[in-house]
Amino acid sequence: MLREHRGITYKGRARASTVLTDGSRGLRPPDKPCSPQHSRRNGEALRSGPLVSSALYEYTRRLTGLDVERAKAARERIHELEISHVTRELVEPQTIDAVVACVLLADGVEDLLACGVPRTKLVAKLRNDREVWPTWAELRAAGRGSVDVKGSSGRRGCSG
Repeated sequence: MLREHRGITYKGRARASTVLTDGSRGLRPPDKPCSPQHSRRNGEALRSGPLVSSALYEYTRRLTGLDVERAKAARERIHELEISHVTRELVEPQTIDAVVACVLLADGVEDLLACGVPRTKLVAKLRNDREVWPTWAELRAAGRGSVDVKGSSGRRGCSG
């Protein structure tokens, strides 16, 4: 069972011998603040984008083969949409699954944009559907050409 304590996701109980989700041991890395609220109270500057360690990207590259720059760019693109429930599900979790999900969603959106689907329609779809994962699957399937999509040109059958 995963638990979150002070902005860190733990496996099991939060204690010094706990194994973190990135495989390391300890309560938290020294370079990571306890929480965004704690940082704001203490006057520390926060980045505008998501706080992600470089180790997460490196592990993602090793396990999945995804380029680090591609993963960073995808997470930034999803974060820039400023859709709270999508950010909470796909950007905030510091897991390899979340990084891969961001890359696949960003690729699916790009594929649909290339087919002529208006960006406003895609953002509205993500914003209005409160359940992230079914919407993620729909956009991925449509972006890969698994389903017919009617773009702004009126042409059906966009293939990714």
